[in-house]
Amino acid sequence: MSKATYKGWKLRIELRSMPRLSQTGEAEQVEGVPVVIITDPRGFVWEATAHEGRLSSLTMHPFGSSVIDQKALRNIPLGYIEEAAITAVRKVDTELAPIERDGKTYTNVTPVSEVLEVASLEQGEVVMSHEPPSHEEFARAWRETPDVAFVPGEKGAPLRVTRRMALANRFHKSKYTIDKWTRAAREAGLLEWPAGKTPAQPRQFNKKNGESNNE
Repeated sequence: MSKATYKGWKLRIELRSMPRLSQTGEAEQVEGVPVVIITDPRGFVWEATAHEGRLSSLTMHPFGSSVIDQKALRNIPLGYIEEAAITAVRKVDTELAPIERDGKTYTNVTPVSEVLEVASLEQGEVVMSHEPPSHEEFARAWRETPDVAFVPGEKGAPLRVTRRMALANRFHKSKYTIDKWTRAAREAGLLEWPAGKTPAQPRQFNKKNGESNNE
C-alpha cells in the first residue's frame, strides 16, 4: 500500500496522565495513557489517544506560519491519524500486558522506554480513505475485528457494533462496500465462508442453444 502522501510525517508516543470521560460523561484522570504525537509537515502537530479500538481524543497544534481555520479543519487527515493511533496504542498495550505462562500471570518487566521507542519507529500500516486495501490487508483487518462489540452510547447505554459496522467506520466506506470486499477476500481464499454458504458457481451456457447447463 502506497504511503507516499505521508512521506516525511513523524510519529512518537508518550505516556501521560490524561482525562477520560466515563459513561456518565464525568471526567476521570487516568495515568499512563499512550498519547500518539504526529508531526504533519504541512504545519501541524496532532496528539491523539485511542481506547477500545477507537479514536478517543484529538488535539491540533499549529506551528510555523500555519493557523487553525476552516480550511485546516476541512483537511484533517482523520483516516491516517485514527489508524496510526490505534495501531501504535495496540502495540504498546500488547508489549506492556502481563505475561500468561503455565496458568500463571507474571509482571511484564520490559522497560517502558524501550516499548515506546519501538512503537514509535514501527508506525504500522495506514489505510488512506481514498485507496482500497488489498485482499490480504482487508482480511487481516476483518480477523482483528470482533464479530460483535458493545461500546458506550450517547446516553451511556451499550451500543451494539457489528464487525460490518466497525469495518465501515475504520475504512470510511459504506457497509455495502465492506460486503463487496468481504466477498472478494472469501473468493480469494483468505476468509472462510459462513457455515452453510458456498461461493456461487458461475452459470455455464450451451454454446449451441444458449441454455444454462446448471439446471
